[in-house]
Amino acid sequence: MSNIKKIKFPTTRSWTKLAIRPSIDTVDLSSTVEKIFTDIWKNGDTAVAKYTRRFDKATIAQTRTSAAEIKAADGKLSMDLKKPCKEPRRISRNFIRRKLKSPRSSGP
Repeated sequence: MSNIKKIKFPTTRSWTKLAIRPSIDTVDLSSTVEKIFTDIWKNGDTAVAKYTRRFDKATIAQTRTSAAEIKAADGKLSMDLKKPCKEPRRISRNFIRRKLKSPRSSGP
């Protein structure tokens, strides 16, 4: 079930209000991410499985993906689908590298 509210034929005066995106508390978000990374650092695959159940609503049998599985999946994706994934991947990798280098995040 979607949380998206459908508004048909809004008045011109309401466009500005409707175009406002919800904001998030980045301090709270950073704190949550920090807790998740710490949990994964301490508890490894068990924590990954926990967050997979929590956020993806999925249960995983293993956390490792073989090179053959990656190659097979890569072959199924079009370049149009791959391109938008590159920037978030780069940002995520840089974030993780910074966290791993940070004195506060040097492990449990």
